[in-house]
Amino acid sequence: MTKANTARIKALPEHLQALVPAGLNADATADHLSKLEGIAGVQPQVSVHGGPPRGGQPLTTDAVQEQQRQRGRNFVLGGGK
Repeated sequence: MTKANTARIKALPEHLQALVPAGLNADATADHLSKLEGIAGVQPQVSVHGGPPRGGQPLTTDAVQEQQRQRGRNFVLGGGK
């Protein structure tokens, strides 16, 4: 799990990598990374168990930006998923 966490940290944008606290156990680090990945719209390249990500292909930059726009619209307008 530590190797998977390390790979996930490297996949985060540099400004979010600094937000991963040192000294957490592997499970707590994985939970924290999941939250940061949600903020950044990053899909891990490997799962916690070292296999492929559950969602299939990693998100493209365009898909992430569209998803963020949609979340913003939903927040402001108060509807949708």
